[in-house]
Amino acid sequence: MKHISNKSTILKKTDHIPEHLWQRPHPFYNIWTIGSEDIDHYQHVNNVAYVSRLEKLAWQHSSDIGLTLQDYQRLDRAMVIQQHMLNYHLPAHLGDELACATWIVLVDGKFRLNREFQFINVATLKTVFSATTKFVCCTLSSGRPKVMPNEFFDIYSNAVTKEHSFHRNGNGNGNENGNRNE
Repeated sequence: MKHISNKSTILKKTDHIPEHLWQRPHPFYNIWTIGSEDIDHYQHVNNVAYVSRLEKLAWQHSSDIGLTLQDYQRLDRAMVIQQHMLNYHLPAHLGDELACATWIVLVDGKFRLNREFQFINVATLKTVFSATTKFVCCTLSSGRPKVMPNEFFDIYSNAVTKEHSFHRNGNGNGNENGNRNE
């Protein structure tokens, strides 16, 4: 049996999924080649493998925009999952290559951040999976909700998909001076 790697590859500029296939513009994405460890007893990708890929992709994107686990530790904060909404559109199988994308679609400037995800089969150009994840900012030391530090807000709000918005002052409109209600 041929071993198929389960590693993600960040796409080069020459690799391309047509823009109109993405649910949002300008995705952060990489390629996931489905390995035998991702396959369940039905011979398609296991649900747990998709959830694991969501976590890896979110961390890759956060690191790419400038927030790493070391920053989370230094600031004693974490964006923890409050809710996953998972949509399985089509099965994926051993050896399939999926273009896995994420977008930050909401940063409220207080506690909440939302991400959307879409996985497209590279060979068929069909969406096989999509998801929305809602995060809440908490302290690492206590696990209790706490207002997002300015560093989180600044970096994550700059990454929000432009067709969406971020809120700085609780009324749904950004304000020019950058103040937040805390």
